[in-house]
Amino acid sequence: MPVWLIRSVNTLQIYHVLAVIGARGRTVISSMFPRLESGTSPTEAEPLVDLGPATQAVTYSGPPRSIARYDLQTLLHLAQKADAVIAIECGVGSAAGN
Repeated sequence: MPVWLIRSVNTLQIYHVLAVIGARGRTVISSMFPRLESGTSPTEAEPLVDLGPATQAVTYSGPPRSIARYDLQTLLHLAQKADAVIAIECGVGSAAGN
């Protein structure tokens, strides 16, 4: 087998693909979510706006599932209609019902 073919096959191995995806993902996350000040946890960070106390909480109580997506347009419409704020505590890919 020619050496160039072996090198080409080697670059297709999954760990190379995962390394590229991971590096790109970390770059995107870093650009979208700047780091908090040193020594500050997310729960200690100052909120951007005082939303007031929660008046209702909805929890999932079925068998464990993973969140595949949120219908953001519908959530936005419902929040506007109710003059409310919706706080989502689990992200896409998070497990629900554990």
